[in-house]
Amino acid sequence: MSSEERAAWINIVASTLAYAWYIQHVLRSGEPGSLTQTPYLWPLVIAAAVSIGLAILGQIVITIITRERTQPADVRDKSVSRRADYNSHWVLYVGGFGVIALAILDVDVFWIGNAMYLTMFVSSLGSKIFRIVYYRRGLPA
Repeated sequence: MSSEERAAWINIVASTLAYAWYIQHVLRSGEPGSLTQTPYLWPLVIAAAVSIGLAILGQIVITIITRERTQPADVRDKSVSRRADYNSHWVLYVGGFGVIALAILDVDVFWIGNAMYLTMFVSSLGSKIFRIVYYRRGLPA
């Protein structure tokens, strides 16, 4: 397994754990019937920071355990990265337009913020999944 593929796995686990914590925290903190009154900003910031921190820490730990020196990205790594990002960007575009639509419709900022976080999470998750698939099965012609 290449270090890029390993990093994709670590990022999937880290971001999923952080997002799951965020969702359960917001749902538990809210009062029944008034979810939009739930304080969500700091939990969202904490979840994003924890996701980044877990990904970095996971990469450091795995590198220490395997004692593998990371190689610079070669042509295949760059192609996989480019293709995976290209295939997952549509989620970011559609979600971005959805967030803009929510803002135009004057929806509560709770829903706008959560829609933006969900969009970024799904786009990142899709990119990492595509990377793993391309490393395992190869790039399509």
